[in-house]
Amino acid sequence: MDLIIETEEDECMSLCFCPAGGADGSEVPPPQNVTTKTLNTNYTLSWDWAPGAAGTHAVTFTTQYMLNHQLNREPPNWITACNQTSHRSCDLTRFKLLFLGDFMLRVRATVDGRHSEWAQKEFCPYEEGKTSTRLSRKCDVHMLQQRMSTQPSHSIGETAESCAQ
Repeated sequence: MDLIIETEEDECMSLCFCPAGGADGSEVPPPQNVTTKTLNTNYTLSWDWAPGAAGTHAVTFTTQYMLNHQLNREPPNWITACNQTSHRSCDLTRFKLLFLGDFMLRVRATVDGRHSEWAQKEFCPYEEGKTSTRLSRKCDVHMLQQRMSTQPSHSIGETAESCAQ
């Protein structure tokens, strides 16, 4: 939509009123780089959003999940975990997702009532938790060895740093 404004010198200017979506009037882009972070049974879905993708408009995000085996049900029963949040992550811990479950997670952006496509990620807490459990056990053993050591030179900071490696 163009708006013509006459100036004192009878020159015309064209101003663009960009609809909600990309700054150039395009569709609302979906969130990118959707990832999960797992620590024991604490699960967080996070994503990236391109700065300026909504122009000067506010952007919110909605996150939903469903067990994979329920995807073919009519109608699908998506459960909303975070609704219209401005955050770039959603803590799924309070939903007590089944540790042995296989889930589909999805997130979409909303700008001025217009929605992006859903960005989806398959999530299996058991599989993703294996890595964090191994790291946790390694750190537990390492910290126990440090406590049993008679060398007072090891500080907690050094132990935590070595676990992160």
